[in-house]
Amino acid sequence: PNLPFQSKSLAPLSGPELMHSKSIHPCVIFVCCVEAFVQSGVRSRAEVASSVAGSPTRRPLMKLLLSMWFKVLVVLLTLHAAHGLVQTPVGHFKERAGSARHSSSSSSSSSSKGQHGEITSLPGYSGQLRSRHFGGYITVDKAHDRNLYYYMVESEGSVADDPVVLWLNGGPGCSSFDGLLYEHGPFLLELDDPGSASARVTLRDNPHSWSRAATMVYLDSPSAVGLSYSGERADYSTNDTATAADSNTFLRAFFSRFPHLARNDFYIAGESYAGIYVPMLTREVVTGNRRGQKPHINIKGYLVGNGCTDVHYDGNAAVPFARGKSLISASLYSKAHEACGGKFYDAPSGSRCEYLLNKVWADLAGLNLYNVLEECHNQQHDTAATRAEQADSSSSSSLAAFMAQPEQRTWPLTGVVRQGAQLR
Repeated sequence: PNLPFQSKSLAPLSGPELMHSKSIHPCVIFVCCVEAFVQSGVRSRAEVASSVAGSPTRRPLMKLLLSMWFKVLVVLLTLHAAHGLVQTPVGHFKERAGSARHSSSSSSSSSSKGQHGEITSLPGYSGQLRSRHFGGYITVDKAHDRNLYYYMVESEGSVADDPVVLWLNGGPGCSSFDGLLYEHGPFLLELDDPGSASARVTLRDNPHSWSRAATMVYLDSPSAVGLSYSGERADYSTNDTATAADSNTFLRAFFSRFPHLARNDFYIAGESYAGIYVPMLTREVVTGNRRGQKPHINIKGYLVGNGCTDVHYDGNAAVPFARGKSLISASLYSKAHEACGGKFYDAPSGSRCEYLLNKVWADLAGLNLYNVLEECHNQQHDTAATRAEQADSSSSSSLAAFMAQPEQRTWPLTGVVRQGAQLR
């Protein structure tokens, strides 16, 4: 039981593997023992036969019986020991053999068996997961030790036939756990005792989860977002092109890790700043396929919701939207439109356009930018002092200032990064 098992499975090692192995494979011990017993038995029977031929006494017969009884006993003990070895739940040996399996795995291809990172239970969730879940890291740059974290939820329908969807939240800098836990993942979060300071989070099934019809892959990208990380801190200052390249590297490795999904229809999806991530990654994947990168990815299309698209179109959308929803007065809108010439972004510093746009942002400061009909839970900024601070900030009205300060960029582009939101 104390053997330092290093083999990846219970398959017997070949001759070259044995020569270079630093440990002894348990199956090799068992096979060698049985072979020694057989050879010993052959020799013993030959000796006994020779004795019987040369002597009429019963002594050789007794010797044969004792020898056979001893060998049978040893073989039985060896078989028992081998059975115990297989049954013993050795932690990392069990993990490497992939013995932990979800009972609903019958719909999955056998080629996924033995993969690392299967998740069979979660805190706050009681009962059996409706499909198989996996989580883990994939290295996209070995030299820098740059690793991206993913959480995969296999389809609750047909894993072999349903599409695979990669989900990316935006920000930039938002973890895709946002989509997993708050939007279309398999769980809904609840408090077991709302209002109590000691309330615990519980998870229940989401009847509208996208995993009902697709295998969902939630990716934290780029490195430093969510659970993803790099050994080089300089990697945390990145750009959209590098992010697309890393995500393409991730996908090639992901489908190599889960080859039973490689032939499924594949889609890239996301929201918010993923309006930049998604089409850039899609182009990277298609270009990689044309260049012969392996494995080939069966990409069929992409989906973008609430997407960041272009500074001109996005920058000019907020003020007319606010007027259309009566969030600002008709008088303020008319003055801003006249002063800005219908261009509500990149206002010249110190201009009347900038002054009026600052008044617009001050009127919108207490609203939930993602859903103006819902309460904004960040109450700290819904104060006169904060409104004044926003009105005095040129970065709140000038999108050029946002673009010049990447650490301040958010989506919507007119949003202000709150304290504690920046990556340090």
